[in-house]
Amino acid sequence: MKFNKKKLSHYIKISIFSSIFLITYLISLFFKRKNETIFLLGHHFNGNLEGFYSKAVKNKSTKYLTFNYKDSKKFKDFKYIFFPNNIFNLLNSKIVIASHGILFHRLLNFKKIKTYNIGHGVQTSVTDMNKSEYNLFDEIWLSSDMDKNIILNDCNYKGNNLHTTGFIRIENLKKNEMNREKIKKNLGLNLNYCLYAPTATGKVENESLNNFQFKNLSFLKELNKLSGQINVKTIIKLHYNDHIYNKVDRKIAEFITDSDNLIYFKDLNLENNQDLLNIADFLITDWSSIYIDFLPLKKPIIFLDAPVRRKNINLSKFMINSNIQRISTIDALEERLLNIYSKDNQNMNELELKIFEDKYDKNIFSRYESRLRYE
Repeated sequence: MKFNKKKLSHYIKISIFSSIFLITYLISLFFKRKNETIFLLGHHFNGNLEGFYSKAVKNKSTKYLTFNYKDSKKFKDFKYIFFPNNIFNLLNSKIVIASHGILFHRLLNFKKIKTYNIGHGVQTSVTDMNKSEYNLFDEIWLSSDMDKNIILNDCNYKGNNLHTTGFIRIENLKKNEMNREKIKKNLGLNLNYCLYAPTATGKVENESLNNFQFKNLSFLKELNKLSGQINVKTIIKLHYNDHIYNKVDRKIAEFITDSDNLIYFKDLNLENNQDLLNIADFLITDWSSIYIDFLPLKKPIIFLDAPVRRKNINLSKFMINSNIQRISTIDALEERLLNIYSKDNQNMNELELKIFEDKYDKNIFSRYESRLRYE
């Protein structure tokens, strides 16, 4: 569960969980750690967590702790986090793997539970990370050496717990590309598709056609028109923070519903976001790291020079580098779309090599396994 400051129910859930956790923690101090189960923690069961689980569960007891009771009844290895016995088993374990930060992390450290961060994205901005929660993990598993160098050299991180393993979700995405037509058939899709996936957006300060923001109706109208010109349907995939925390404006929602060529991703009932990447023929994005996952599929990517949501943010080399050429006008976007399949993709090939090097060699899970310590 990702904490939403706007929801009272989330404050209540965290308060209840904290009380149960702390009481259970005190009891657990009288027991020796002997549980060999690997526990997974994260906002959602997807991406690298799901990829790790799919491999690990074949030979090792692996459980995902969820805040969703229905999921815990639906899936055998999903354990409801509000049940004291599940918290006790977690506290009696030796290994926890998380995709984000861990609540009460220091208490897990005190019990000498090994904690590993399996990652959910790359370092897209440059911030001082020397006092970040990264320091609390035994190991941080990163997508690439480029990611590691940015964190160490640009973000002032002093820890020695960074390890380049690759992201298993990207490896799985490449494997699943063979199922592209099957996925489309199951969804009743039989056309060519563009995926428009912007990062979280801020307030729209002007409605110019060149203001490439999802919340800008003028831009969406133009995107709908351009999609029709090249005979594609454009699937709009919002950043998690936008579609969970911020309600989509009624005018925007109505326009997408009534449009000829735009599809809101929530209407597709996809099982996971990776299917979106597979069915897309090309990607349009701005400052989102989703392009990192899309890059190995070797399909065209269009980068928009959209307004940055947070002012005074210092973007990393993942977002600003010589291989990424951003489009800043609607005319340039139209020209690029009309030639979407004929443009030289050399820049993207070079960027892929620069980011991934040789880490995507079908051995990512083996690297994960080799790093786990059960002491």
